[in-house]
Amino acid sequence: MTGPERATGDGDGDGDGGSGSGEGGPGDERLRIAASGTRQHPHAHFAPVVEAELSWGNSVVRDWHLMDPKIGGWQLELARPFHVELLRETFRFPPNFALHVIGAEGPLPLPRMSLGDKCFMAVVAPAPKGWRAGNQEIPL
Repeated sequence: MTGPERATGDGDGDGDGGSGSGEGGPGDERLRIAASGTRQHPHAHFAPVVEAELSWGNSVVRDWHLMDPKIGGWQLELARPFHVELLRETFRFPPNFALHVIGAEGPLPLPRMSLGDKCFMAVVAPAPKGWRAGNQEIPL
């Protein structure tokens, strides 16, 4: 699968309809996010999330860019915090996706949110105002 599809099963053949972090199941109408992009578009699986964030009033500060030519890692930066509840209501995320808040440390002057996969691809955004907690994962 190279893009999102309407969730009617999770494609793993076990018949449970689950897909990891999003509960899923029969009748789950949330849009399923693919676990990876394509060779030509390695971050294509993030497109529905970015499009949704834009439709909810967010904006792109910095478009997709390669973080390190030797290691890889693509990143896109949003202007405002993620709409976490809307993301949960709209999408089923695969098990390799996680949403984290990273506290202000080292080169990061302010806490950041990062929605990423395990292939060094991420959409980052500022943490909500007043965020005081340290690093943590936010359930999707």
